Amino acid sequence: MAVGGNGSGARRGNARRAPAERARAAQGTARRLKIILGVVLSLAFAGFILYGVLLPDGESTVVPLPAPAERTDTVTLLQRAYTTQQICYGWRLRTGGAAFDTAPVSVGSNLGDSLAAESDPARCPRWVEIDAVVWYTSASSEASDSASYRVSSSPDLAQIDFDRGLARLGVDPDQFVDDPGWAVCQAAVLLPLLVSENGAGSATRAVVAPAAGAVPPELPDPGNDFWRDRWPLLLGATGILLLTALFLAIGRYERRHQRPAPAGSGAGPTEDAAGVPGNGGRSR
Repeated sequence: MAVGGNGSGARRGNARRAPAERARAAQGTARRLKIILGVVLSLAFAGFILYGVLLPDGESTVVPLPAPAERTDTVTLLQRAYTTQQICYGWRLRTGGAAFDTAPVSVGSNLGDSLAAESDPARCPRWVEIDAVVWYTSASSEASDSASYRVSSSPDLAQIDFDRGLARLGVDPDQFVDDPGWAVCQAAVLLPLLVSENGAGSATRAVVAPAAGAVPPELPDPGNDFWRDRWPLLLGATGILLLTALFLAIGRYERRHQRPAPAGSGAGPTEDAAGVPGNGGRSR
């Protein structure tokens, strides 16, 4: 009888030790997670400081050029227009100032990428070209980003009001500020349509004219360029907030496993201790 009582008491003792061991294991896990997250947060904070120090103030003034795919597609469309009208079309994109005398950073035409429409008088006695200049200001500047464009042509096409025609088709300087590369290519492929409308050629096989009364699709609102070079900061701040939320969740998990045992569960004499006299009395 006494041996059986001692075995039962040992099992109950083990059962009482199991929650404590689980609590210690949970505390160890939470402590390791805190160390890992602390290291991650420290590295992230140091990275933000390094990014802010090394980020040049002039990076926001870099004007994006037309992508290779945009240039290739534009050249293809302009070649189709030349086949139909025997008129060369092209584009120029300038940056670095508000004047049109700066060197272009992107040039192209139906003759090919990097070739101006007026570069071959023998093949292109008649030509039209969109010329845009875009300049970005730094984030610390009080001036705003700006853009302007003009259309140049051979003398026999100078009577066409290209500026008004492009404005009617939805082209405006804000589009050049928002996406200069796309805007200058889009304006270039609209030039054959304006020539055709004025009876100087036929663009029906080069550009599909919009239906009567239809409004050309609008570009997304250029909006504010505040986040143009600050998206890494936004991404990092979001990550820090997520890590902070994870810290709070770990703290709640740790507190839940550190709650004291209910009153009476571990206080006072145990059944083993209370049963010793009884066992002793029965043995007598």
